[in-house]
Amino acid sequence: MNANKILYILISLTMFSCSKSTNVVVGEVAPLVLEIRTKGCKVELGINFNDQVDDEDGSCEFEGCLAFDENLKETYNKYKSEFEDALLINTCPEEVVEDFNQSNKAHVGILWVIDDSGSMRAEQENLANNFSSFINEFSKKSINFTMGITTTLYKPVQDAPLKLNQEKMNENKDQFISDFKKLINVGVINTSAPESGFTAANRYLESDSTKILKKNSHLVTIYVSDEEEQSKNLTIDEHIVELSNYVDSKNKVQSHSITLIKEENVKQRPESLGKRYQEISQKTKGITGSLREDFAPLLKNIGKSISDLIDTFKLRSTPYIPSIQVLVNGKVLDKGLWSYNEKTQSIVFKNAPAESSEIKIKYLPKS
Repeated sequence: MNANKILYILISLTMFSCSKSTNVVVGEVAPLVLEIRTKGCKVELGINFNDQVDDEDGSCEFEGCLAFDENLKETYNKYKSEFEDALLINTCPEEVVEDFNQSNKAHVGILWVIDDSGSMRAEQENLANNFSSFINEFSKKSINFTMGITTTLYKPVQDAPLKLNQEKMNENKDQFISDFKKLINVGVINTSAPESGFTAANRYLESDSTKILKKNSHLVTIYVSDEEEQSKNLTIDEHIVELSNYVDSKNKVQSHSITLIKEENVKQRPESLGKRYQEISQKTKGITGSLREDFAPLLKNIGKSISDLIDTFKLRSTPYIPSIQVLVNGKVLDKGLWSYNEKTQSIVFKNAPAESSEIKIKYLPKS
């Protein structure tokens, strides 16, 4: 028995015995031992845990986010089942709720920026001949799109938006593909002018953005060139900002590039590696492909990446994945109907919600 926890009280007990004749008081002293047990929080995860107490009294206080800490969650829930007044100081971040409307995802404006220098004739024909691989991905999902075409020397193809859109494709797909093949062959010019694909894209959008973009469009640029991008006094991040100015969110900008990637691919001057084109593709989650590879699978992958935009909803913050909840028109969707893409920080639907559907995504952001 612990002496620190036992109070020894020696009380002089006088055993009184009264004699009628003598009135003599007889006394005896006897020890009385009382044990006092202390109470408090005996659970180690409690912020007021005390390993000196004897008994648990339900006073434990816990602090943390149950969503992030499975051990704390299990401990707290078990404790609360025994002591219903158990206290939890919740440190979870505030739940984020993001609202989308499927009509916001229904249109994609696509701008092809084609190098028209003298060395690009064969690549333009290769692009035209493999366009079917690209557009088939759009047909599968009935994507609403409009295409524009310009060159790195800024020669806009005026008829492109009128002929290269969803309506024309639905009317006559063969004619649509034929028109693309004709329009994408922008011709070549023998010139020593610097490659300025970024500048050409921005100039096109400054004057013709309404031809390929709607109120809530995504903007996709596809750069095809065998030279390095050389727009003066324009960083890649600045160009991304330029592109973002034409849509309602930076997340709605995506750039793809088909360039020279390896030194051994450079055959002659003025050919050079397209490092800046590749970098903007990487920064906007686009695809980087080589001019020297088979265009069919490359264009198919680019087409799929663009078509996936209609099924994909990019989140503002990085979520704690187990906390994600997806609702369409107020109904919680089973997790088998959607997935989370960590690379793009997006919710991807197995099947795109119907147009005009109200989509709500709830989650706890990672701290």
